[in-house]
Amino acid sequence: MHEPFNPQCGYCARFVYCFAPTSALSDWGFCADEAGDSPPDPALMRRLEELAAAGRYDLLYIEARGLYQVTDDGCSRFQAAEGMTAPHAT
Repeated sequence: MHEPFNPQCGYCARFVYCFAPTSALSDWGFCADEAGDSPPDPALMRRLEELAAAGRYDLLYIEARGLYQVTDDGCSRFQAAEGMTAPHAT
């Protein structure tokens, strides 16, 4: 593993995946800290899946409203998900 390690939100206990595993947006979700554990509006999720299926990523990113693809940008609120090893302190 390379240092410094930036924890990915996909390994964070606060990241909530909200699309089906077969969806084009299966690696998308939201941060429970930012959204307050509220699931996204089902109409919004359908709209985003339609945009992804049509290849309209320009509109998808504009209309996502708090939903996003897993990133590796790192986050000060990272909390390792159960079964994951927390990054080493540097």
